[in-house]
Amino acid sequence: MRLRPTLLLTTIVVAALAASSPALADASTAPGPVYAEWEWADAGAAAIHPGVQTVVEGGQCTSNFIFVQVEEVDGVEYLTDVLLGYAGHCAASTGNANECLDEAYPVGHPVDVQGAEQQATVAYNASLTMIAEGEDDPDTCFNNDFGLVRLHRDDWANVNPSLPLFGGPVAVNQAGTSQGDEVFAWGNSGLRFGIEQTNPKQGVSLGTDSGGWNHNVYTVTPGIPGDSGSGYLDADGNALGVVSTVETALYPGSNNVSDIRLALQYAIDHEAAFANLRLEPGTEDFDPNAFIPIGA
Repeated sequence: MRLRPTLLLTTIVVAALAASSPALADASTAPGPVYAEWEWADAGAAAIHPGVQTVVEGGQCTSNFIFVQVEEVDGVEYLTDVLLGYAGHCAASTGNANECLDEAYPVGHPVDVQGAEQQATVAYNASLTMIAEGEDDPDTCFNNDFGLVRLHRDDWANVNPSLPLFGGPVAVNQAGTSQGDEVFAWGNSGLRFGIEQTNPKQGVSLGTDSGGWNHNVYTVTPGIPGDSGSGYLDADGNALGVVSTVETALYPGSNNVSDIRLALQYAIDHEAAFANLRLEPGTEDFDPNAFIPIGA
């Protein structure tokens, strides 16, 4: 629900405020709503949230977290962008494991988002940026599988940043994972035919590799096609990563999860348009005991 401050102010009050307070951006020229006053939709009723499906050119994936951008004007932060995270390969015409070789759709390409009333578009794809930058680090090229969908401003009021069931994210994970650490996720593959009891996932990390870029995870149930892009939380409810691939060699049945901290920082460091990009914490408290496996 959007906060709707009253507009019924007298000329005298406005004049007094102008004389005693720093000037704020005029409502007609403000880049967006005041960030500190913005209220997300109720978590139980929000049409758009982490875990909704995204479809690009017929290919379905799962979103991970909500990200925002803000702009400061005269000491006040304004909300200028609401973005939905997903896997970069979800908006590519090829399926290379090496993201530096993928043929991604351009910024502005249409993306259908479950729950959105207006057309969403590609806002960022790590593949496009890495190719433009001439990235050649193997760990980065093979694991920076991250993208952002720009939501239309008319849909912002229908967004909540909380992960279904588990709540969170609390913040961005800063330390990676060690073998045996608990992890949590919410998949939403169309192959589950809308049976939400199979969407939540709980399991363990097999540790961090590839220079911190990758986490191998075992969960009940494992990610399947259509779950790509799903967001993973660590044991404290922090955003850990993005489902990239299903492992078939070293750890059959596990999933490779791209590190969200490194992916987020790469976007900030290499795209001036995303200098103010940040993860939006969930409005619901993280609950690691929310999931009871089927049959337990």
